[in-house]
Amino acid sequence: MLFNSYIFIFGFLPVVWLGFYQIGKSSHAMDALWLAAASLFFYGWWALPPDPSARRG
Repeated sequence: MLFNSYIFIFGFLPVVWLGFYQIGKSSHAMDALWLAAASLFFYGWWALPPDPSARRG
């Protein structure tokens, strides 16, 4: 997922942004955890590991 892709701008970013503000109303520690989890998801989406069963040899 790239920063200028439609899935980032219209999918990922609004969900993370709204989640951050909703969670931040109750706990600042939880909103930091939310952002950390969202960033791990974002970078994990970009670098998905290849299917291990496809490597035969």
